[in-house]
Formats: sequence, structure tokens, C-alpha cells
Amino acid sequence: MATAVSGFFGAGESCLPRVATCFGAGLGRRGEICGALAGALIAVGLRHGRREGEGDEAKERSYERAAYVVGAFRERFGTILCRELIDLDLSEPEGRETYQRKNIRDKYCVDYVTAAVKAAYEAIGS
Repeated sequence: MATAVSGFFGAGESCLPRVATCFGAGLGRRGEICGALAGALIAVGLRHGRREGEGDEAKERSYERAAYVVGAFRERFGTILCRELIDLDLSEPEGRETYQRKNIRDKYCVDYVTAAVKAAYEAIGS
């Protein structure tokens, strides 16, 4: 997600993937917000985030777009938390092994990325 976003916005190809690395697996394997959703919010912020010198109005517009993205994702999947989406604890070696063995990334996470990208695209265009 971060690589696609960085290319789209012309950001340094190495910058965003590096910055976004810690968002994977629910914020560094903590099972919190889905990394795909975090990436979608990064994309929205890159396009519509507050710039230096802009006030609260610009921040509010960004928050409205973020609320749309989060709401669309939650509506589709029932949660925004990685641990609930995949029903695994990736902070534990057993959870990571199960993730690999059951091919969770391809079976589920691809859908989460697709939904997050779609919601971000809709929010960015509005």
C-alpha cells in the first residue's frame, strides 16, 4: 500500500514504505488497527492533510475523510483491529507460524488492502 501511495503522489519511493513498516500486523505485531487501514489513512493525509500555516478547518476536512475511510472499512468487516480480522496473535511465534501456514495474507489480508485502497480513493476524490 505504501509503495503504491508513494508512487502516486511522487513521494520518495523509499520513504513511505520505510515509514509504514511499523504499521504492519496491527502496529508492529500488536494486533491493533489494520496496517492496510493505517496505510489508507496515510494516503488520505498525503493528499488532504493539513499543511503548515493551515488552521483547524483543514484539519477538520482531513478528519472527515479519515472518518469515512475508517467507517467504510468497519462497516465492511465489522472491526478495524488486525487481531479480530485474522483471529490470531501475531506478537506470538505460534500466531505468526499459523499466519504463514494458513496463508492468511492471501486469503484475507489482500481483501483488507483492497477495501482500504477503495475507501481511500473515494475519500481522496471527494
